[in-house]
Amino acid sequence: MQELSSVQHGVMARTSIIGTVHVWLALGMLSFMPVLELIVVLYEGYYSIPSYHLVRIRNNMDPFSIAYCLLASIRLMHVVVMAISLGLFGYHFTAGFFHVDGGNHAYK
Repeated sequence: MQELSSVQHGVMARTSIIGTVHVWLALGMLSFMPVLELIVVLYEGYYSIPSYHLVRIRNNMDPFSIAYCLLASIRLMHVVVMAISLGLFGYHFTAGFFHVDGGNHAYK
């Protein structure tokens, strides 16, 4: 096996540093998306469902309020599924990027 020249060594070092920074930025963004969506869903649910829609459902079974509550529950389930999916993706993305096999990075 041949040694790397100083230029090739510098390129490999920059590539690994930049790749590592990109991995951590991607993981941060992917982790923050479900949190933002959950905040929006909980905010809407807290301020509109109990005070408006549940009263209309209880009083006269308003179909629009029923549909709104169903859509809010579907959005909440979507947040859970999105968090699980992005967690799995983040784990495999990170494991694939940082996996070292015999000194060779898997992202080459």
